[in-house]
Amino acid sequence: MPRVDTHQKRAMLEAAVRLFRRHGYERTSMLDVVRESGGPRGSLYHYFPGGKVDLARQAIELANAAVRDWIQAAGVASTSPADFVRRLGKAYAGALRGSDFSEGCPIATVALETAPGIPELGDTCAAGFDSWIQITREILQRHGLPESNAASTALHAVSAIEGALILSRARGNTEPLDRVVSLLADGLVTD
Repeated sequence: MPRVDTHQKRAMLEAAVRLFRRHGYERTSMLDVVRESGGPRGSLYHYFPGGKVDLARQAIELANAAVRDWIQAAGVASTSPADFVRRLGKAYAGALRGSDFSEGCPIATVALETAPGIPELGDTCAAGFDSWIQITREILQRHGLPESNAASTALHAVSAIEGALILSRARGNTEPLDRVVSLLADGLVTD
């Protein structure tokens, strides 16, 4: 069995995530990933025998894990449901500004372009969003939100933030995200 260079494969996946965030799935080619990662062209099909869909699926899974980590970090650092949402919004706003609004959510970008046309990617994107909602629900419950409200509030929060990210990127400023986060947080104040 051929040896897999995990560093090189990881570099290609990270490059794919960046490119999907900037350009989407359709406008990102396998050659673009090679150029962005600095890896050898011949290794693409070695690491991703299923081609672009295989690469995209693994890149989405990597991006999903990174966002889950952001959500977890905001949850650990926060002291209340409102504080959690504000911290999460701050992390997203920082990422948008850090990319000069050129990089949006890699999962949303791929989902908008491929679902339902490429079911494997649609399913991978859906699983990512579902995991964010689940983690958000768990954090809201840990901070005292009743279980009966936590699931719908988590769905609402993830949906609203994702939509606000799209608007913020399109406008080139974080005003939509800031407003949505503020409205969400105000609705979660329990004092």
